[in-house]
Order: sequence, then C-alpha cells, then structure tokens
Amino acid sequence: MFFNKRPPEWARGIFADAKSCAHFEKCVSNWFASQGIKTTISDGNVAPVSGLDTSTYESLRFGLTNIAQACQAMDPEQWPRAIADHFEAIVSQVRQSGTQDQSLESYESARELLVVRALNQHEHTDDVWESAVWVEGPGRTRVLVAAQFDNAMTWSLRSRAERWGVDDRSLLKAAISNTRAKLGSTARWERFAESSRSPLCVLTGETRLIASSMIWIDEIAEVNGPHGCLFAVPVGDLMLASPIEDELPDTLAAMIEQARAIHDEGPASISDEIYWAFGKKRYAIGISEVAGGGVELDLPEALMKALGIGDDDRG
Repeated sequence: MFFNKRPPEWARGIFADAKSCAHFEKCVSNWFASQGIKTTISDGNVAPVSGLDTSTYESLRFGLTNIAQACQAMDPEQWPRAIADHFEAIVSQVRQSGTQDQSLESYESARELLVVRALNQHEHTDDVWESAVWVEGPGRTRVLVAAQFDNAMTWSLRSRAERWGVDDRSLLKAAISNTRAKLGSTARWERFAESSRSPLCVLTGETRLIASSMIWIDEIAEVNGPHGCLFAVPVGDLMLASPIEDELPDTLAAMIEQARAIHDEGPASISDEIYWAFGKKRYAIGISEVAGGGVELDLPEALMKALGIGDDDRG
C-alpha cells in the first residue's frame, strides 16, 4: 500500500513514509502556485518553470532539505505557513535580481560578496554543481564559492568567473578571506567535558557558514593537539571538534552520537561523518556498527601510525 512506501532517497531520514513526503511536496507546489509560479520537484529540489524571471541565474533550483527538516519537527497543519516563510524571502531576492546582477558584473564589485559554504555533495543536482565553483571536501562534503546578499545566496558563478578572467584558486582565496572575517566577529568556540582527556569543542553562530571553518580548523590552536583534531560538520551553523593528544579523544563516542543526532534533526544538514584534520589534509573516518551497540573505526593509516595503533586496536 502507498502508506508503507519509503520516501524518495533525498527525504529518507526526514519523513517516515512516502505519504508524508508527498504531502510536503504538495504544500511546496501549492505555495509556488499561489505566487503564480509553475514548478517541478525532483531529487529534493524545486525548480521554477514559468512565472519567475530566472535570467540572472543558471540552472536555478531551490533545495528542499532544510525546510523539509524544519517541517518534520512541526504538525502538518503548520507546514504551509513554514514553507511560505521559508520561500518568500528567497523568491523576493530572485525578483530583485537585477540589483544582484549589477553587483556581479565585475570581479571588483563581486569580490567582497564572496563566501565559502560547506555542503553535502548531494545537496544539488549535477547541473547546479556544473554552474558553480567548488572543491572537494572530506567524505561527502564539498566547499562551494557563493555570492552572499542580504537574504539570499547565489553560487552560479562559473561562467561569471570566466568573464571576469579569474581562476578558481583566486575565487576560493577571496571567499575564504571574507568568510573568516565574517565569522571572526560572531562565532565562538565553547568547551565541554573539560574533565575528559580531550574536551569536546563546539563552534556555533547565527550563520550557516560556520561549517566552512573546517577549511582552516588546523589553524585554531584551542581545538588542536600534536596530532591535529577530530571534527564533524553535521549542520551548517554548528561544528564539533576534539584535539588529538597521544591517543584518540575519549570524547569521540559523544562526538559520533551528537553528530548523528544533530545531522538527523537539521536543518541545513551536511554530514554525520567524523573527520581528521592534520595540517591542510582532511580525512574521513569510517564508522560501522557492530553487534552489541558498539562501533568499529576505519582510521586513516597516517593517524594509526602517529598514535601507534595496530589493526586490533581500531574499535
């Protein structure tokens, strides 16, 4: 029966069944229709077909994961209002895109708008990624260069960068510099489990650029030990980290549990994976469930060597 069908892949872990997901997508379609905008929905994205001038953008898609996670925590009768609140500002920005377009006419005017944002590699469809400037992050993450406006963000910068005559490396460097400056005055690390061998550090702030700190986390002394740190980016506006001294942090189990719970709750979910940062290198740590409720770790060989861990000591 329909009631027992699983939701589409993008919505698994958010909606319990296909019926709930279909109702959510219907609410999204209804709101856009009320604005005179015809859309299509697929793979966790809603795409305008008519009724909205998207000429400023390339391959315009609005992701549904964040608002779906927010709705999942509410009663279904609250979904239409939440969806309206979510998309009204976004659509308003698209309709005012002429001003944005002028800001992106030259690299000189666009440079100060550039930021980096960490995302899950499945956040967007291939055609959206093709129109963007991005680099691979560890595991399932990617770091994307975007132009940030007051209430919206555009990342269709590939063709613009070509017109500007600016290479990806230069764009990334400028975006990282801007993002660090933005976070420097608003984001703060807090330390928990101080009595443990290694504290669990949490970085929070009122921006979904927080997770971008994984790019320069090796430069943050308070979360690094002699062998770097373990970190997680479960959502855009929160990051977890523990320094590595002479052995794996005893807060690792708590980090795994928290990363999974925060990722599943969302919104702005990125990944429930755990990563190792050492210098400028980033590695994903494999985690698999074992009988009895424990986990087995697949650690990078370099980390095992640094900590003197043998194959029998991974769990």
